[in-house]
Amino acid sequence: MATEEWLMDTVPPRRHAPPGCVSWWRQTCWPCMVWCGGLVVVVALVIGCFFVVEAAAYYEGNTRIDVEETHTRSIRSPAIGNDTGNTFYFIQVTDAHINAAAESRRAEFFDRFVGDITTWICPSFVIVTGDIADSRPAWFQSGQRQADWRIYADTLSLHAAANESFWIDVRGNHDAYGIVSMGGEEAYYGKFSVHKKRGNFLLLHQESFGSYAFVHFDAVPFPGPAYPLTFFGVARSQRLDHLATLLQETSTANHTIVFGHFPLSMISSEQPGSPSR
Repeated sequence: MATEEWLMDTVPPRRHAPPGCVSWWRQTCWPCMVWCGGLVVVVALVIGCFFVVEAAAYYEGNTRIDVEETHTRSIRSPAIGNDTGNTFYFIQVTDAHINAAAESRRAEFFDRFVGDITTWICPSFVIVTGDIADSRPAWFQSGQRQADWRIYADTLSLHAAANESFWIDVRGNHDAYGIVSMGGEEAYYGKFSVHKKRGNFLLLHQESFGSYAFVHFDAVPFPGPAYPLTFFGVARSQRLDHLATLLQETSTANHTIVFGHFPLSMISSEQPGSPSR
């Protein structure tokens, strides 16, 4: 008994928060937490509404360029038989987001990917539809980094893939972060890519059984804003007119494929209210 009484005497009494602290927490901290949580919800709703409005503005009153309406094809595609005749294949890859950071394995994966392409797959050509470099040194920071682009260029050279007729690489929004001049010091796409040119272009691939047209539509905004303000492409009037002209030039092709970095739902017209077609 004496031992138990001694143990009970040595255990310190349980301390409770003073009534004043509890009252201060309820009156000061708790309302602040509720207010901050409500602010986060409001900001998320505003950003979500922005995406919905932009998407609705694209679809409302817009028209689309129908390849079949721009010209009449006089050539029918050859039928595919039981063998590999009348076929060819190419590869389209996007958003490599090469990052020179030590914790990133994207450079390793890209090296393995290019090696498999040149060694085993051997396609007719490869189309890279943008976001070659990650260009984000930290969260909510953006800017072109030469180290990212050097990894890209060195990898292509290592596997002998840096050929203009084989490797067709175009820009994405990450490749335009902070770019105010295409000839500027940080315009690394024009220095380290294979294609090096911005804007629309037509690639006509010729086979013994026909020709196949690949048309690039460049909707990357210029000058390039910083992250996170680059989720939307811009359909400029001059580039839309140029696209229509290029599509008319594909009248003798068996098939026409239009490609680019942004999906149609994320491309807005240059002038409010005007159709982005």
